[in-house]
Amino acid sequence: HLQQYQVAAGFPPQHTSYRSSTIEGAFVGGGRRMMTDNHATTSLAPFPHPTSRFSLRVIASATFLFAAALTMFFGVSIGGTISAQSPSMQIRMPTLNGPRTRVGLRQNQIKRIGRLLRRSSVGGEMPEPAPAEDVKYSPFGAGVAHFPEGWNLPDARATYEDSAFDSHMLGIFMKGMAREMEQELPENITYEDFIKLCFASIQGKGPGDQTEASLKVLRSFLPPGPGKTMFVGMFPENKLTYELFAKVTETGFEWLVGPMETQETTDNNAKTPMASKVKIKKCRWLQESACTGMCINLCKRPTEAFFRDNFGVTMTINPNYEDKSCEFCFGLTPPPPEEDPAYKFPCHPRCSSASTVLGAEKPCHKVAPES
Repeated sequence: HLQQYQVAAGFPPQHTSYRSSTIEGAFVGGGRRMMTDNHATTSLAPFPHPTSRFSLRVIASATFLFAAALTMFFGVSIGGTISAQSPSMQIRMPTLNGPRTRVGLRQNQIKRIGRLLRRSSVGGEMPEPAPAEDVKYSPFGAGVAHFPEGWNLPDARATYEDSAFDSHMLGIFMKGMAREMEQELPENITYEDFIKLCFASIQGKGPGDQTEASLKVLRSFLPPGPGKTMFVGMFPENKLTYELFAKVTETGFEWLVGPMETQETTDNNAKTPMASKVKIKKCRWLQESACTGMCINLCKRPTEAFFRDNFGVTMTINPNYEDKSCEFCFGLTPPPPEEDPAYKFPCHPRCSSASTVLGAEKPCHKVAPES
């Protein structure tokens, strides 16, 4: 089926070679899911890491180091160390049994997927395949992201070499997520296990409950007691604040989503040029989860609410579901859900429920308002 809708989308087969692996037993809202991840392997070329304003980088680095120290102190002291977890503490993901182990796509649905993949989020045509790149990220450039040829196309996949810092921060976040969502922490701290933990944590939850659970996880890393609201009013809504938060986001969260850079933009309420937009080159979390609903319910909505309610800072997240890039626009008020393009996108083609939802090109059912 992947080959069929690739042909329908008009992708030249010589650009990528695929091997498929299956992640089974992922449940959302009690529904059965099976996702197939496509791995592309190509030659790689160096990519220069972008520079930025020195003063903002110094302030952002100091702020992040302070925040990281608080995070590591509270994250480790409350729940113990990750290495102390019992090997028996594993997520028991259900397996697919019975006759329906594959999802068939009818010919007309394959054509619809082809048309969907040829469109970009702004309604344009699919871009030309981008050349292969290696991008260093993480503190001191210790992590490396490998982007294959054509990485900007829908089914291309980046691969990652995590640094020790990346793995440590991921472990702290996974431990906090497992604690707040009452899930068992996996024995291995890997990104694949992190995605499984995400799926396990939303089983049986509707869109609103998923958002509240994710917001609870984010707030659990703030200092206890007055720390939940102590930052509100501390940062005035102005250019310096937006640029500072953009630089802190770029510096402090590449371990979660992959390489990103701060860009000059007028995408803010004041329509004033400022370096307040953070562009994620290819969101690792969106690539691995391949779920429109999880992007909205576990990332976009709770993150926007987190910055607004806990820091008093306005921001909007604009995901691109085709090439898996994303933009964090500080100083920009998010539109209502009924006007936000992110809420109107169908299920991802690699999502098992796409066989029923994508055929009508309706918005993903997992982000629909709860009745």
